[in-house]
Amino acid sequence: MSASARAVPLQKTLGQRTLPNAEKNKRFQTGFIRVGHFFKNDLDGVGARPDGTGTAYNMYQLYFNDSFEGKKSNFIADTMFLSDKERGNNFNFTQFNYLLGMAFKGPIWTLQFEREEDLPLDRGGVSYRYWDARASMSDTFGEPKRTGPGRLPAHMGPKAGPIRGSYTLMAGYFLHNNSYPARPTGRGVAQMRYRASGEVSNSAGNIWLVGSADFLTQEHRAIKPVGMDVSYGVAFKQAGAEVSVLREYRKVLDGPGFFPYWLLQMTYAFDTRKFK
Repeated sequence: MSASARAVPLQKTLGQRTLPNAEKNKRFQTGFIRVGHFFKNDLDGVGARPDGTGTAYNMYQLYFNDSFEGKKSNFIADTMFLSDKERGNNFNFTQFNYLLGMAFKGPIWTLQFEREEDLPLDRGGVSYRYWDARASMSDTFGEPKRTGPGRLPAHMGPKAGPIRGSYTLMAGYFLHNNSYPARPTGRGVAQMRYRASGEVSNSAGNIWLVGSADFLTQEHRAIKPVGMDVSYGVAFKQAGAEVSVLREYRKVLDGPGFFPYWLLQMTYAFDTRKFK
């Protein structure tokens, strides 16, 4: 086995973004474009293909959500590409992940049903295909409260609290999964997934502390997690643009296995309601 094979695959939880509230007379689209760079990712970090070979170098992600007019249903598409540091070309993609699904949103809850695939692009090898269902609860705190239909100028309207933020709790079940692993090292078949994420900021909302934790359980082993992915760091946000520095790692919970790396991300969010 080559030295680069000591890494594990990068398995991001796609499609996990708080959906906008439906509007009665509008169909609109939201999403983001993201570019990430693994500025510290050693041989025991994350690879550039689903089998863990290579060294993940750059990440390119496009998320798109279509909110149907007057309804609580949404079409979701989320894609991610990886490049390999060992190949030298930042745009010579070696892995492609995608998610296609439908989501149904309530006041604070969301139900999602999705098809996902993790595919190598530059050679044959390991790939993953699966269907899953998720239920999540999201809410905000410290945000300005509006009690009437009118919108006052910003300097006259309600103010945010001294601390503001949001959180999401999610539980999911793999409806059909023949091989997607429960552990970063590839052992076991995943059956359930849990996720907790949140972010907090001061009233200005320009600097945020962000964090998330994902857990996977193994088939036929009830609800006890055996694999974990953790991300935490700081994000700088301004007018739809975001720059974040994240410390992330993948960990086996019932045995040896710890795979850390650092990620720099630049994100631009879009909302078609702003252009109408």
